[in-house]
Amino acid sequence: MAQLIKADGSTQKIELPINNQLKTLQTLVGGNIEIVNSTEEKFLIICDEEGKLKQKRINYKATMLYWHTSDPLAGDVLICNKNEIE
Repeated sequence: MAQLIKADGSTQKIELPINNQLKTLQTLVGGNIEIVNSTEEKFLIICDEEGKLKQKRINYKATMLYWHTSDPLAGDVLICNKNEIE
């Protein structure tokens, strides 16, 4: 089961649908998706590729799971197992 980490630090468990995954992912993160590396190989981090350009709030909790912590993630971020995304 995926986990949505909101920019305010709150979390929510999300079950991703089999159909219309792209639309669902875009809705969850609030924009066009970008998949970035996690500190753990089995996970994917999905964020809004323009989160910083849109001046979304920095997501400190999700940034700690991100491979390049010098480049923070902004906005709501989805963390999931690689096998959950088609």
